[in-house]
Amino acid sequence: MALLAVDTNVLLRVFINDDELQHAASKRLIAQSAKAGHRIFIAVPVLCELVWVLQARHKLGREACVALLDGLLDNALFLVDQVNVVRAALARFGAQPGGFSDYLIAEIAAANGAKPVYSNDRALLKSSGFAKP
Repeated sequence: MALLAVDTNVLLRVFINDDELQHAASKRLIAQSAKAGHRIFIAVPVLCELVWVLQARHKLGREACVALLDGLLDNALFLVDQVNVVRAALARFGAQPGGFSDYLIAEIAAANGAKPVYSNDRALLKSSGFAKP
């Protein structure tokens, strides 16, 4: 079994069909990988970029982004980097006002013994794990 990695563009094109050729190629890669028994590695920065693009460019709401990432995390085809940290950040993103990457930063920091994360973002300062500098 091989482990393949995808970048944000490939993963995004699986879900968004704004370029027919890229969409088809990305879906074909996923289908062929599944058929061959390969897994697809998704790095943490890919998830951050994916959520940002889905929200900023494609106007997907928070709930839709959470559902999409939950689906990736629960799909055995995908191996998500730091999956437990990502799950914790995703739970916070679904329930609190900050951005996904902000909660991911806080969860990675906490997992490495660094608390709190200092921020000037007023919305984040209402969440645990963040403090004003």
